[in-house]
Amino acid sequence: MRQPVVAGRFYEGGESALRRQIEDCYRHSLGPGGLPEMGQQPSTSPVGWVVPHAGYLYSGPVAAFAFKDLASRGVPDTVVVFGTQHYSTSSVAISYEDHLTPLGPCRVDTELARAVTRGPIEHNENVHDREHSLEVQLPFLQHLSPETRILPIAVGRISPEKAREVGTIVREAMGDRPFAVLASTDFTHQRFSHTATREDREWMAARDRMPIDRSLALDTTGLYDVVTENRITMCGMPPVMAMMETVKGSQSELLKYACSAQVMPSDYVVGYAAIRVE
Repeated sequence: MRQPVVAGRFYEGGESALRRQIEDCYRHSLGPGGLPEMGQQPSTSPVGWVVPHAGYLYSGPVAAFAFKDLASRGVPDTVVVFGTQHYSTSSVAISYEDHLTPLGPCRVDTELARAVTRGPIEHNENVHDREHSLEVQLPFLQHLSPETRILPIAVGRISPEKAREVGTIVREAMGDRPFAVLASTDFTHQRFSHTATREDREWMAARDRMPIDRSLALDTTGLYDVVTENRITMCGMPPVMAMMETVKGSQSELLKYACSAQVMPSDYVVGYAAIRVE
């Protein structure tokens, strides 16, 4: 059982307090404004969401847009969670261990996990031990559907071609069963020499619009190129590429964009987005 590493820091460490915190994210002025309502049947075609992974105080309201949208479409039995890698350079690492959160164990679909362990996808628990980008998605998912199983895959530095290979492997393993895909990323990380102003936030939004537009265009190579060429500090570009190549969608929507300075004034600001791909 993987133990939580950011409970009590990125999100509340107790069950009751965490449930309240998640519900507050939905009701927040930057959030969708109300609690999610569950759809009856999950989509028969895969649907993906870009979701931020900072502390709930900062990015939780933006994440709530993605999870409310997921709920409205029906939460499937299995959700693929592509996280980024902050502490490792391993290309693509899957975990077979169930993940514990204050809401209880989040079970891994071990049969599927073993089925996708081929090609660039390797079994490596060490990559997951300290990584928070997957962990912070799980309480939101458990709040919606405690029985849903996950496929936790931490994606490191990969090319668009490698992302296509990962997407093909996951999609083939899922077969015709309904599934959803989460891609965990924050966007621009910027430290200013002063408390960020409205103009600074607008500069960040314009900078983040470049990778957001490529994501909305479902352009994996374009996303890679614009982030690389402009040195955009988007920490989860690889999982977003993997998600797009897994879903192979034809349409997309930006559900919400905001930054941490809209929650708390600071000289260090991070951008967040919730995007749906189907």
